[in-house]
Amino acid sequence: MKKRWMTAILTTLLFTLLCGCSSPDTAPDNQSETSSVSIQNGTISIYPSLACLYMDELSPYMNVEFDCKIIEKDSYGEALQTLLEGKSDVCAAPLSAVLKAQTQGEPVKILCNLFQKGTAVVGSPQIDTLQDLAGKTVAYTPDTMEYTLLYLKLKEEGMDPSKIEWREMEPKEMNQALSLGEIDAYCADPVTSGQAVASGIGKVIAYPYQEILGYNNIVLVSIQSAIEANREWIQEVVNANRQVVEMAAQNQDFLREKAQAKGWKADEILLEADNFEWVWDMEEEYVIYTRNLASQMTQAGLLKKMPNMDTLFDFTFLEKNNQEYLS
Repeated sequence: MKKRWMTAILTTLLFTLLCGCSSPDTAPDNQSETSSVSIQNGTISIYPSLACLYMDELSPYMNVEFDCKIIEKDSYGEALQTLLEGKSDVCAAPLSAVLKAQTQGEPVKILCNLFQKGTAVVGSPQIDTLQDLAGKTVAYTPDTMEYTLLYLKLKEEGMDPSKIEWREMEPKEMNQALSLGEIDAYCADPVTSGQAVASGIGKVIAYPYQEILGYNNIVLVSIQSAIEANREWIQEVVNANRQVVEMAAQNQDFLREKAQAKGWKADEILLEADNFEWVWDMEEEYVIYTRNLASQMTQAGLLKKMPNMDTLFDFTFLEKNNQEYLS
């Protein structure tokens, strides 16, 4: 919830200045109580993408006893590594990367949902279908759901992903590479694909979803040691995340304001408006989709073994999530 105690302090100070009826020796009780509040801090590591567009809004929605710092990294991989190294308490990470980390022995715990869909395959004007990618150069970002979903979609359609020349690249580099003819296609997020469509650099040739996999993408995740040390703070993050997501999900003015602050053009992003969605909850169906994803990734060789689904999720934070708005 909004930090209403700040309003109380400002009101008290203004009354003191105008009326001259108070002095430093007779400070109001509520001011002294506020100043004695011990703030519990924590950190969230993110990659500043469309999925994390609203992250700087979490702190104002937290209770007065809590605050959070956002750590921005150059990739989702770096953001997740920051969490695994104990340098942050929570991370926004692709579900596929979280699954991989768990199979490598990392004590990761999925706390709640964050962002769904958000995957597009963009090709040059000469590329019309996924079948046209055979023998072509395709840019990708490792461990992202964009790459994972495209790889699995190719397998579903009977194509051999090894017949493609994969080129590792961050999303911000992809449109320039496509315009220069350095790559023939890429898989990326709605910001990148929207820019390509608006500028005529490329066109969306596929949204590589499968019905049995749903639309899972970015989740909020922590590790067991951080949960044990900072449970109350993490609960507050999950609570605030729900409130901000529900505010942002249907608010195009919010998207426009935040996109402009990032240097993005909202109209370009909104060309892909049907291909992204902020979501906070995880129903039983979400777990089924995650298990299906893990199974397909294992069969395709993207995971060395099947993750332990019994220890992957921590639903206690959603179970204790405050479902009432507090104004």
